[in-house]
Amino acid sequence: MTWTIILPFATPSLNEIQGQHWAFAKRQKEAIAWSLRSALNRQAQIPVATGKRRVSIERTGRGRMDRDNLIGGFKWLIDAIKAERLIVDDDDDHLELIALPQVVSRKVFPSTTIILEDI
Repeated sequence: MTWTIILPFATPSLNEIQGQHWAFAKRQKEAIAWSLRSALNRQAQIPVATGKRRVSIERTGRGRMDRDNLIGGFKWLIDAIKAERLIVDDDDDHLELIALPQVVSRKVFPSTTIILEDI
C-alpha cells in the first residue's frame, strides 16, 4: 500500500538546522510536526506502522542543495513521522529512506512530498 502526504514548505538544509539557537530550533521542529499532523488530518487515515516502510521524500524549493545538506535537513521531518507512528523507528531495520531528486523552481511554491510504502 502507498500513501502520499504533501507539506506546504520545503525542508530546511542541514546547515540551517545546525546553526540555530536551541529555542528557535525547538519551535521549528514543533512547526514541522504540526504541519505534518495537519496534513494527515486532511486525508484518509494511514495505518500505524508495524514493520519496515519505505519513505521517499521530494523537496521542491527555490535553490538546489548538495545531497548531504538535503538528507540532513530531513531529520526533523523523519522525527515527526516517527512521532505520528507512521514508521516504527528510524533505524535501517524499520526505515528505507529515499531522497528523490530535488525540484528546483521559482515558479512553484516550496513544498515537501512524502511517499510512504509498506515493504
